[in-house]
Amino acid sequence: MKNYKYILLLSIVVFIASCKKIEDPVASTAGPVSLPYVVEQYANGSYGFGLGSNKIFKTIPDTIALVADSVLGFTGGFGGHTGHDFAYILKSDVKGGVWPDTTVLGGGSLIFEKFNSSNYKVQLIVNIVVAEPIKSPASPGPTALEGTYKRTSNGFLISIVKIFDGVYLIDNPGGAGVAPYPYVLKNFKNSSGKDSLSFENQGNPCAGGTMLVGASAPSGLTAGEYATGFPPLITTLSPVTFQWRVYEFPEAGAASTHPGAALCQWGLGIRTFEKQ
Repeated sequence: MKNYKYILLLSIVVFIASCKKIEDPVASTAGPVSLPYVVEQYANGSYGFGLGSNKIFKTIPDTIALVADSVLGFTGGFGGHTGHDFAYILKSDVKGGVWPDTTVLGGGSLIFEKFNSSNYKVQLIVNIVVAEPIKSPASPGPTALEGTYKRTSNGFLISIVKIFDGVYLIDNPGGAGVAPYPYVLKNFKNSSGKDSLSFENQGNPCAGGTMLVGASAPSGLTAGEYATGFPPLITTLSPVTFQWRVYEFPEAGAASTHPGAALCQWGLGIRTFEKQ
């Protein structure tokens, strides 16, 4: 009987112990999350170079941007609340170290990165276009087009940069607040000895195509048909004034057809730019 009572008492003790609340584990404390950001950018968003140019590495500045993170900071950073809030993105911080080949038409993109002390990154993309000179028997148009232009509807300023005679870089053909992306605009001398603009269907940041067409251009044609029948226009030379629509295509190249809709960045309205 004594053994039975002992066993029964032991069972009750074990049962009570098993019913005791198990304490929750110590809650983990999440560390701070902070994304670095660009304070100042010293490199342009896009650059144009002539075919065979050897100036690309010298043109891109040694310091790409100043970045900040006042929460986590940067390894080897400087200044700010923590003493390492700021850092520079340098030309040597290019991802993969790949530079566009200027012996080949087209171009590419340079991606620059900087990581904060918790491995969150800030990234900058610099786009490069490589263009060729106007080939004989054609010759450049008589008017120099490089300079600053203002879109008449909103006052937005764009720059047109000369690469060769008659060959220019334009990085914001729509005249609005989007990231710059380089395109080649050409100015030929036509049979009357005057200026004649040309803008081929070129690759855009959405992996499609973009070209400039005349204000009267309909929808539904191929890029090749727009190039021959509806080029963008210089409407006056005093001051130099451009007029065009920005048409976007599923693909770059002459065979792609415009679907009558905006696909990437731009609407279908007429855009007018005056030289400043």
